[in-house]
Amino acid sequence: MASVASEAVETEEGGSGECDEGEYVPSVPREIVHEYKYTGRDGTAERTLEFGGVDMKGLVDLTTFGKVTGEALWPCSGLLADHLSHDWKVKGEGAVSVLELGCGLGLCGAVCAAAIGRGANGENVVVLTDGDPGAVERAIVNAKNNYSALDAKCRHSTLCWGDEVEIEKLRQGTVRGEGFDMIIASDIVYDEITEEMCRNLLTTVDRLLSKEYAGAQFLISFQLRSADITKLHEAFRRGGYDYCIPTEGEA
Repeated sequence: MASVASEAVETEEGGSGECDEGEYVPSVPREIVHEYKYTGRDGTAERTLEFGGVDMKGLVDLTTFGKVTGEALWPCSGLLADHLSHDWKVKGEGAVSVLELGCGLGLCGAVCAAAIGRGANGENVVVLTDGDPGAVERAIVNAKNNYSALDAKCRHSTLCWGDEVEIEKLRQGTVRGEGFDMIIASDIVYDEITEEMCRNLLTTVDRLLSKEYAGAQFLISFQLRSADITKLHEAFRRGGYDYCIPTEGEA
């Protein structure tokens, strides 16, 4: 079970809302602070990470309030964070680099930074990206609030999948331009899956995932909704990727 707790905070934006047949319907989205209890694999590195975002209670669509989905915390990000905390087999030697797509509030990226640590010479890095600048700004604030000198460096960037220019910039920023050891994403699949979306996501992952590291992988978590996930599986299969569903204890 994901180790996330949430507490509403008072802001000028917060609205009291009203009840419609017993259901709370906010007039304006409230700001909320989510807490994630991070515990290292040896059980000795317990920390509380905090992520400010928008409360989704009583809401379906944030766009009507001028917000984006990445400004809320979605359930599968907690599940992926738990997997990264306890089951991810970190690269054994050399610098470790991780890229997060659709980072939202930055939970999974922050957990990665804690899990891999600085590295022997402070060379480990986690790059958090999102297609919306507002979500990236929230992730930057959250990263600063959660920073520990023991964590891997965190960098942030706006990235739209398939953007060749930005993809190349990110790739050139990795060690020897070889790409990232791992790419992660959570709750980026929640609506209609189109051929264009699959193509752009595949292009982004294929260009940015390391071909030199044999253990490189793209790890994605999502909630089964109305979207036909088989389209995504098929697109990556055609691109030369195998896929599996990890069980407890597997990376």
